[in-house]
Amino acid sequence: MKKNGIFIGVAAGLTMAWISSASADVLNAVTRTIPITGAGLAVFVQLTDGGATSVAFVTTVANQRVVVTYNAECQVTALDHVTWLNTDILVDGFVAPPSSSDNALCTSNNNVSGGNWVSATTTVVRIVPLAGVHTVRVRATLVGFAAGESWRLDDSALVIER
Repeated sequence: MKKNGIFIGVAAGLTMAWISSASADVLNAVTRTIPITGAGLAVFVQLTDGGATSVAFVTTVANQRVVVTYNAECQVTALDHVTWLNTDILVDGFVAPPSSSDNALCTSNNNVSGGNWVSATTTVVRIVPLAGVHTVRVRATLVGFAAGESWRLDDSALVIER
């Protein structure tokens, strides 16, 4: 009986050690509550109310896996059902998978004056090869647009975890 109790105690301790090592650490987080709009060509999204288009984070080891999540209220105003807002998340200037210039954060709904609102999220994973300071940017591009069509983002958050 005593051996079973020791085994259970050791197993519980190892399980708790594994759970605590699997937890995420937030490396940086920012929000924006002021709406931004755009049309057409790719732009770097303002990620803070101060207008910053880049957010820094620090890693202390090489080959650190980071997870970046961007969420926002999103709207596309267009004359069709096929115009969409592509968002790519870049870490140190490189598009992080699964970003690949085909991520529809939101789409149009055949309504010039308004369009649908959605609250959408994109999450990417990237391994940064070197320890040090790194940057994250979000690039938005309106795809399939015609003159007068546009996008709008509001109430956004960007969270960087390891």
